[in-house]
Amino acid sequence: FHLAWLALFERGRLSQGETVLIHAAAGGIGSAAIQLARHAGATVIATAGSDAKLALCRELGADLTLNYREGDFAAEALAATDGRGVDVVFDSVGGPVTEASMRCMAFGARLLAVGFASGIEAEDESPLTPRPWLFGNFSYCGVCHAYVDDPILFKEQTGLNFPSHAEGVALHEKAIALLESGAVRTVIGQELEFNALPDAFRTIEDRTSVGRSVVILE
Repeated sequence: FHLAWLALFERGRLSQGETVLIHAAAGGIGSAAIQLARHAGATVIATAGSDAKLALCRELGADLTLNYREGDFAAEALAATDGRGVDVVFDSVGGPVTEASMRCMAFGARLLAVGFASGIEAEDESPLTPRPWLFGNFSYCGVCHAYVDDPILFKEQTGLNFPSHAEGVALHEKAIALLESGAVRTVIGQELEFNALPDAFRTIEDRTSVGRSVVILE
């Protein structure tokens, strides 16, 4: 919920009445993003790779679900918005998904780079160029979820921008309040003993996992 909140509201400035396209929406981060976006009054278009995952997305509040393996999600998102495009893309996949998403961005939209589930190695040699952003009139926003005690000192030492630990604590309190009120819920796809940890990674790698995987330490 921390990463989804930081992406949608701090970086993406998602507001009531806007439309957000959430990729890998049945995963741990995606399932949180669906719920937070719906709670904020946004219309949610969710992509996933199986009927079971799409059903989970609808259960969590997605208005439209798209199987990215069976169709052109960008064309379907355009059709669903009467050709206008979406206001925010929540992209934790990267690679070809990012490139395809650029075809369904509305004027002034925000594309949130939240992660690289398709393979971080490819992102170090990304074929993306500024041309689509320029002619598309949309923003490409990086989102990194990590808190530091002194953001200014961290900036001086690394050149990077991370939010403060204090901001993380404040966000955590908001998330806990939403959980306690029942506005959102955690999605646990599997619970495993520590010795089964390789199995947890295997389900993530083959894209059969949903929600969060919890490893229990004795």
